[in-house]
Amino acid sequence: MLRARALAIAALVLLSACGRAPAPHEAAAADGAATEFLARAAQHEAFQVAAARVAAVQADSAQTRVYAARIAQSHGTALAEIAAAARAQALPAPAGALDDNHQAYLDMMEEADPATFQTIYVSQQILLAQQTIAAGERYAAAAPSTPLARWARAQLPVWRADLEAARALAREE
Repeated sequence: MLRARALAIAALVLLSACGRAPAPHEAAAADGAATEFLARAAQHEAFQVAAARVAAVQADSAQTRVYAARIAQSHGTALAEIAAAARAQALPAPAGALDDNHQAYLDMMEEADPATFQTIYVSQQILLAQQTIAAGERYAAAAPSTPLARWARAQLPVWRADLEAARALAREE
Protein backbone atom coordinates (compact mmCIF):
# COMPACT_ATOMS: atom_id res chain seq x y z
CA MET A 1 0.00 0.00 0.00
CA LEU A 2 2.83 2.39 0.89
CA ARG A 3 4.59 1.61 -2.39
CA ALA A 4 1.39 2.24 -4.35
CA ARG A 5 0.92 5.56 -2.56
CA ALA A 6 4.52 6.58 -3.27
CA LEU A 7 4.13 5.68 -6.96
CA ALA A 8 0.85 7.59 -7.21
CA ILE A 9 2.36 10.69 -5.64
CA ALA A 10 5.47 10.47 -7.85
CA ALA A 11 3.26 10.21 -10.94
CA LEU A 12 1.29 13.27 -9.84
CA VAL A 13 4.47 15.30 -9.34
CA LEU A 14 5.74 14.34 -12.79
CA LEU A 15 2.40 15.12 -14.43
CA SER A 16 2.23 18.48 -12.70
CA ALA A 17 5.49 19.54 -14.33
CA CYS A 18 3.92 18.95 -17.76
CA GLY A 19 1.26 21.60 -17.19
CA ARG A 20 3.50 24.35 -15.83
CA ALA A 21 2.24 27.76 -16.83
CA PRO A 22 4.69 30.49 -17.77
CA ALA A 23 5.64 32.96 -15.06
CA PRO A 24 3.73 36.27 -15.15
CA HIS A 25 6.74 38.17 -16.55
CA GLU A 26 6.68 35.82 -19.54
CA ALA A 27 3.25 37.05 -20.54
CA ALA A 28 3.97 40.31 -22.31
CA ALA A 29 0.48 41.76 -22.65
CA ALA A 30 -2.30 42.06 -20.07
CA ASP A 31 -4.70 40.32 -22.47
CA GLY A 32 -2.19 37.48 -22.81
CA ALA A 33 -2.01 37.09 -19.04
CA ALA A 34 -5.79 37.20 -18.77
CA THR A 35 -6.23 34.62 -21.53
CA GLU A 36 -3.62 32.37 -19.94
CA PHE A 37 -5.18 32.62 -16.49
CA LEU A 38 -8.64 32.09 -17.94
CA ALA A 39 -7.51 28.88 -19.63
CA ARG A 40 -5.76 27.60 -16.50
CA ALA A 41 -8.60 28.43 -14.13
CA ALA A 42 -11.26 27.04 -16.47
CA GLN A 43 -9.28 23.80 -16.80
CA HIS A 44 -9.12 23.56 -13.02
CA GLU A 45 -12.86 24.13 -12.64
CA ALA A 46 -13.77 21.66 -15.41
CA PHE A 47 -11.41 19.04 -13.98
CA GLN A 48 -12.86 19.48 -10.50
CA VAL A 49 -16.37 18.77 -11.80
CA ALA A 50 -15.24 15.71 -13.80
CA ALA A 51 -13.08 14.34 -10.97
CA ALA A 52 -15.89 14.81 -8.45
CA ARG A 53 -18.20 12.75 -10.66
CA VAL A 54 -15.65 9.92 -10.70
CA ALA A 55 -15.14 10.19 -6.93
CA ALA A 56 -18.88 10.06 -6.33
CA VAL A 57 -18.89 6.58 -7.89
CA GLN A 58 -15.49 5.18 -6.92
CA ALA A 59 -14.78 6.58 -3.45
CA ASP A 60 -15.24 4.17 -0.57
CA SER A 61 -15.17 6.91 2.05
CA ALA A 62 -18.43 8.67 2.87
CA GLN A 63 -16.46 11.83 3.71
CA THR A 64 -14.85 11.75 0.27
CA ARG A 65 -18.23 11.36 -1.45
CA VAL A 66 -19.61 14.33 0.53
CA TYR A 67 -16.50 16.37 -0.37
CA ALA A 68 -16.89 15.38 -4.06
CA ALA A 69 -20.57 16.40 -4.11
CA ARG A 70 -19.70 19.81 -2.70
CA ILE A 71 -16.83 20.19 -5.17
CA ALA A 72 -19.04 19.29 -8.15
CA GLN A 73 -21.65 21.88 -7.17
CA SER A 74 -19.18 24.63 -6.24
CA HIS A 75 -16.96 24.25 -9.29
CA GLY A 76 -19.89 23.83 -11.65
CA THR A 77 -21.06 27.24 -10.48
CA ALA A 78 -17.53 28.60 -10.83
CA LEU A 79 -17.40 27.40 -14.45
CA ALA A 80 -20.51 29.43 -15.27
CA GLU A 81 -19.10 32.44 -13.43
CA ILE A 82 -15.73 32.35 -15.18
CA ALA A 83 -17.45 32.07 -18.58
CA ALA A 84 -19.52 35.16 -17.71
CA ALA A 85 -16.38 37.03 -16.61
CA ALA A 86 -14.68 36.12 -19.89
CA ARG A 87 -17.66 37.40 -21.90
CA ALA A 88 -17.76 40.63 -19.89
CA GLN A 89 -14.08 41.15 -20.61
CA ALA A 90 -14.43 40.21 -24.32
CA LEU A 91 -12.11 37.24 -23.89
CA PRO A 92 -12.58 34.02 -25.84
CA ALA A 93 -14.75 31.47 -24.06
CA PRO A 94 -12.76 28.87 -22.13
CA ALA A 95 -12.28 25.54 -23.89
CA GLY A 96 -14.74 22.85 -22.92
CA ALA A 97 -12.41 19.84 -23.16
CA LEU A 98 -9.73 18.99 -20.64
CA ASP A 99 -6.14 19.52 -21.72
CA ASP A 100 -3.77 16.52 -21.87
CA ASN A 101 -2.46 17.12 -18.34
CA HIS A 102 -5.87 17.24 -16.68
CA GLN A 103 -7.12 14.34 -18.80
CA ALA A 104 -4.15 12.27 -17.59
CA TYR A 105 -5.13 13.03 -13.99
CA LEU A 106 -8.71 12.00 -14.71
CA ASP A 107 -7.56 8.82 -16.49
CA MET A 108 -5.40 7.96 -13.49
CA MET A 109 -8.45 8.24 -11.23
CA GLU A 110 -10.70 6.22 -13.53
CA GLU A 111 -8.12 3.43 -13.79
CA ALA A 112 -7.28 3.33 -10.08
CA ASP A 113 -8.05 0.22 -8.14
CA PRO A 114 -10.16 0.64 -5.00
CA ALA A 115 -7.09 0.35 -2.74
CA THR A 116 -5.38 3.39 -4.30
CA PHE A 117 -8.32 5.53 -5.44
CA GLN A 118 -8.57 7.61 -2.27
CA THR A 119 -4.85 8.39 -2.25
CA ILE A 120 -4.83 9.36 -5.92
CA TYR A 121 -7.95 11.53 -5.70
CA VAL A 122 -6.93 13.36 -2.54
CA SER A 123 -3.34 13.83 -3.74
CA GLN A 124 -4.60 15.33 -6.99
CA GLN A 125 -6.96 17.63 -5.11
CA ILE A 126 -4.13 18.94 -2.95
CA LEU A 127 -1.63 19.34 -5.79
CA LEU A 128 -4.02 21.02 -8.22
CA ALA A 129 -5.47 23.32 -5.56
CA GLN A 130 -1.95 24.47 -4.65
CA GLN A 131 -1.11 25.15 -8.30
CA THR A 132 -4.37 26.97 -8.97
CA ILE A 133 -4.08 29.08 -5.83
CA ALA A 134 -0.57 30.12 -6.83
CA ALA A 135 -1.72 31.04 -10.35
CA GLY A 136 -4.74 32.89 -8.99
CA GLU A 137 -2.65 34.86 -6.51
CA ARG A 138 -0.16 35.87 -9.22
CA TYR A 139 -2.92 36.93 -11.60
CA ALA A 140 -5.03 38.72 -8.98
CA ALA A 141 -2.01 40.66 -7.74
CA ALA A 142 -0.91 41.81 -11.20
CA ALA A 143 -4.21 42.25 -13.03
CA PRO A 144 -6.16 45.47 -13.24
CA SER A 145 -9.70 45.52 -11.90
CA THR A 146 -11.39 43.53 -14.65
CA PRO A 147 -14.25 41.03 -14.43
CA LEU A 148 -11.80 38.12 -14.57
CA ALA A 149 -9.54 39.62 -11.89
CA ARG A 150 -12.54 40.21 -9.63
CA TRP A 151 -13.64 36.61 -10.20
CA ALA A 152 -10.13 35.37 -9.35
CA ARG A 153 -10.04 37.42 -6.13
CA ALA A 154 -13.45 36.07 -5.14
CA GLN A 155 -12.49 32.47 -6.02
CA LEU A 156 -9.23 32.39 -4.06
CA PRO A 157 -10.95 31.78 -0.68
CA VAL A 158 -12.97 28.94 -2.27
CA TRP A 159 -9.80 27.28 -3.58
CA ARG A 160 -8.11 27.71 -0.20
CA ALA A 161 -11.08 26.11 1.57
CA ASP A 162 -11.01 23.23 -0.93
CA LEU A 163 -7.31 22.75 -0.21
CA GLU A 164 -7.90 22.60 3.54
CA ALA A 165 -10.78 20.16 3.08
CA ALA A 166 -8.60 17.92 0.87
CA ARG A 167 -5.82 18.04 3.46
CA ALA A 168 -8.35 16.96 6.10
CA LEU A 169 -9.32 14.00 3.90
CA ALA A 170 -5.65 13.09 3.57
CA ARG A 171 -5.26 13.05 7.35
CA GLU A 172 -8.21 10.63 7.60
CA GLU A 173 -6.64 8.07 5.22
